[in-house]
Amino acid sequence: MEDEQLPSWAQRIFNINQGVDLQNLTVKVIEASDISSHHNCFTLQEGIVRIHLIPYLTIEERGKAGFIVPTDLDCSTSSAQRIGGGLKVTVYVRAGRRVADLLLIHSDEVGGTVITGDNMEALRNDGKFREGELVEIWMFRLPPNYENTKELCFIFVKVH
Repeated sequence: MEDEQLPSWAQRIFNINQGVDLQNLTVKVIEASDISSHHNCFTLQEGIVRIHLIPYLTIEERGKAGFIVPTDLDCSTSSAQRIGGGLKVTVYVRAGRRVADLLLIHSDEVGGTVITGDNMEALRNDGKFREGELVEIWMFRLPPNYENTKELCFIFVKVH
Protein backbone atom coordinates (compact mmCIF):
# COMPACT_ATOMS: atom_id res chain seq x y z
CA MET A 1 0.00 0.00 0.00
CA GLU A 2 1.38 3.41 -0.93
CA ASP A 3 1.58 6.38 1.41
CA GLU A 4 -0.90 8.25 -0.86
CA GLN A 5 -3.56 6.01 0.68
CA LEU A 6 -2.91 7.30 4.17
CA PRO A 7 -5.68 9.52 5.53
CA SER A 8 -4.73 13.20 5.38
CA TRP A 9 -4.15 13.40 9.16
CA ALA A 10 -1.71 10.47 9.01
CA GLN A 11 0.15 11.88 6.01
CA ARG A 12 0.39 15.22 7.86
CA ILE A 13 1.93 13.47 10.92
CA PHE A 14 4.50 11.79 8.70
CA ASN A 15 5.34 15.08 6.94
CA ILE A 16 5.45 17.25 10.10
CA ASN A 17 7.88 14.81 11.70
CA GLN A 18 9.98 14.76 8.53
CA GLY A 19 9.49 11.02 8.66
CA VAL A 20 11.50 8.59 6.60
CA ASP A 21 11.04 4.98 5.51
CA LEU A 22 7.25 4.80 5.80
CA GLN A 23 6.06 1.20 5.59
CA ASN A 24 2.78 -0.58 6.05
CA LEU A 25 3.23 -3.19 8.78
CA THR A 26 -0.16 -4.92 8.78
CA VAL A 27 -3.91 -4.73 9.08
CA LYS A 28 -4.99 -6.06 12.46
CA VAL A 29 -8.35 -7.02 13.92
CA ILE A 30 -8.70 -5.41 17.35
CA GLU A 31 -9.08 -8.15 19.95
CA ALA A 32 -10.61 -7.80 23.41
CA SER A 33 -7.14 -8.13 24.96
CA ASP A 34 -5.87 -5.15 22.90
CA ILE A 35 -8.35 -2.80 24.56
CA SER A 36 -8.45 -4.40 28.00
CA SER A 37 -7.03 -2.42 30.90
CA HIS A 38 -6.34 -5.79 32.57
CA HIS A 39 -3.95 -6.92 29.79
CA ASN A 40 -2.60 -3.40 29.20
CA CYS A 41 -0.90 -4.27 25.91
CA PHE A 42 -1.50 -4.21 22.17
CA THR A 43 -0.46 -7.50 20.54
CA LEU A 44 1.31 -7.74 17.19
CA GLN A 45 0.95 -10.96 15.20
CA GLU A 46 3.99 -13.25 15.32
CA GLY A 47 4.26 -13.81 11.56
CA ILE A 48 4.04 -10.09 10.80
CA VAL A 49 6.66 -9.33 13.45
CA ARG A 50 9.06 -11.96 12.11
CA ILE A 51 8.65 -11.03 8.42
CA HIS A 52 8.23 -7.24 8.54
CA LEU A 53 9.08 -5.71 11.93
CA ILE A 54 12.29 -7.47 13.00
CA PRO A 55 14.09 -6.74 9.68
CA TYR A 56 13.05 -3.07 10.05
CA LEU A 57 14.78 -2.79 13.45
CA THR A 58 18.48 -2.16 14.02
CA ILE A 59 20.48 -4.71 16.01
CA GLU A 60 20.44 -2.35 19.01
CA GLU A 61 16.66 -1.94 18.77
CA ARG A 62 16.21 -5.71 18.53
CA GLY A 63 18.19 -6.07 21.75
CA LYS A 64 16.18 -3.40 23.59
CA ALA A 65 12.91 -4.98 22.47
CA GLY A 66 14.01 -8.45 23.63
CA PHE A 67 14.45 -10.20 20.29
CA ILE A 68 18.13 -10.94 20.98
CA VAL A 69 19.42 -12.92 23.95
CA PRO A 70 22.63 -11.30 25.24
CA THR A 71 25.57 -13.71 25.05
CA ASP A 72 26.24 -13.39 28.78
CA LEU A 73 22.80 -14.84 29.63
CA ASP A 74 21.75 -18.40 29.07
CA CYS A 75 18.51 -19.37 27.41
CA SER A 76 16.95 -20.31 30.75
CA THR A 77 16.94 -16.63 31.76
CA SER A 78 13.40 -15.31 31.47
CA SER A 79 12.79 -12.93 28.60
CA ALA A 80 11.64 -10.30 31.09
CA GLN A 81 15.15 -10.38 32.58
CA ARG A 82 16.73 -10.20 29.11
CA ILE A 83 14.83 -7.10 28.03
CA GLY A 84 16.63 -3.84 28.59
CA GLY A 85 13.41 -2.02 29.45
CA GLY A 86 11.89 -2.37 25.99
CA LEU A 87 12.25 -0.18 22.91
CA LYS A 88 10.61 3.24 23.33
CA VAL A 89 8.12 4.02 20.58
CA THR A 90 5.53 6.67 19.81
CA VAL A 91 2.11 5.83 18.38
CA TYR A 92 -0.16 8.24 16.53
CA VAL A 93 -3.88 7.51 16.47
CA ARG A 94 -7.14 9.09 15.30
CA ALA A 95 -6.73 12.64 13.98
CA GLY A 96 -3.02 12.67 14.82
CA ARG A 97 -3.21 12.26 18.58
CA ARG A 98 0.28 11.39 19.83
CA VAL A 99 0.79 8.73 22.49
CA ALA A 100 4.42 8.73 23.61
CA ASP A 101 6.52 6.72 26.02
CA LEU A 102 5.20 3.34 25.00
CA LEU A 103 7.41 0.27 24.73
CA LEU A 104 7.81 -2.39 22.07
CA ILE A 105 8.60 -5.62 23.90
CA HIS A 106 9.05 -9.22 22.79
CA SER A 107 8.53 -11.58 25.69
CA ASP A 108 8.08 -15.32 25.89
CA GLU A 109 5.99 -14.81 29.03
CA VAL A 110 3.37 -12.71 27.22
CA GLY A 111 3.50 -15.02 24.26
CA GLY A 112 4.87 -12.66 21.65
CA THR A 113 5.43 -9.04 20.77
CA VAL A 114 3.41 -6.22 22.30
CA ILE A 115 3.21 -2.47 22.56
CA THR A 116 2.73 -1.62 26.22
CA GLY A 117 3.56 0.95 28.85
CA ASP A 118 2.16 3.45 31.30
CA ASN A 119 0.35 5.35 28.54
CA MET A 120 -1.75 2.42 27.28
CA GLU A 121 -4.87 4.04 28.72
CA ALA A 122 -4.21 7.10 26.54
CA LEU A 123 -3.77 4.82 23.51
CA ARG A 124 -7.10 3.11 24.23
CA ASN A 125 -8.94 6.38 24.92
CA ASP A 126 -7.48 8.46 22.10
CA GLY A 127 -7.74 5.64 19.56
CA LYS A 128 -11.33 4.80 20.52
CA PHE A 129 -10.75 1.24 19.37
CA ARG A 130 -13.51 -1.35 19.55
CA GLU A 131 -13.26 -5.12 19.47
CA GLY A 132 -13.58 -6.47 15.93
CA GLU A 133 -12.50 -3.24 14.19
CA LEU A 134 -9.73 -3.30 11.62
CA VAL A 135 -6.68 -1.11 12.18
CA GLU A 136 -3.99 -0.55 9.61
CA ILE A 137 -0.59 -0.18 11.27
CA TRP A 138 2.10 1.92 9.59
CA MET A 139 5.63 2.45 10.85
CA PHE A 140 8.16 5.14 10.11
CA ARG A 141 11.35 6.59 11.48
CA LEU A 142 12.31 10.05 12.54
CA PRO A 143 15.25 11.29 10.45
CA PRO A 144 18.82 10.96 11.73
CA ASN A 145 19.78 13.68 14.22
CA TYR A 146 16.14 14.62 14.73
CA GLU A 147 15.69 16.23 18.15
CA ASN A 148 13.15 13.63 19.31
CA THR A 149 14.82 10.53 20.75
CA LYS A 150 11.90 8.20 19.95
CA GLU A 151 13.11 7.17 16.53
CA LEU A 152 10.54 4.43 15.78
CA CYS A 153 6.94 5.59 15.34
CA PHE A 154 3.69 3.84 14.47
CA ILE A 155 0.48 5.22 12.99
CA PHE A 156 -2.74 3.31 13.75
CA VAL A 157 -5.43 4.01 11.14
CA LYS A 158 -8.95 2.60 11.51
CA VAL A 159 -10.13 0.87 8.33
CA HIS A 160 -13.69 1.83 7.50
